[in-house]
Amino acid sequence: MLQLVRTPAAAGELGDLPILRKRVKSGDAVGELGLNFAAQPDTLAFDQREYKVSWIDPAGPAVKSGIEVGDIVTTIDGIDITGTNSGNAYAQLRAAPGTRLVLGLERGVSVTITLAAP
Repeated sequence: MLQLVRTPAAAGELGDLPILRKRVKSGDAVGELGLNFAAQPDTLAFDQREYKVSWIDPAGPAVKSGIEVGDIVTTIDGIDITGTNSGNAYAQLRAAPGTRLVLGLERGVSVTITLAAP
């Protein structure tokens, strides 16, 4: 007879696990924010990654949004991209031109940027 034995590590619940949808299909155009994020060392722990604005294109859509060099983006459309959730940013930032993104900033404000054509 097979008996299921639960160990303490297996007994915990994971809770809700969000699954993010891709915003663009493979091969479709991806819009531009008009800014860059600071590069992060490959050795940096995944849960310590952050999206810190390092450059804003003076002709891009971000320039009129109120975002500033040095701002740290913490959410995209209400989805957390900090710490262990930093991997969520990639799927949220890849959207079609004309898509409006609301970026929550660490300084306590949000900005809206409409993605431009590449």
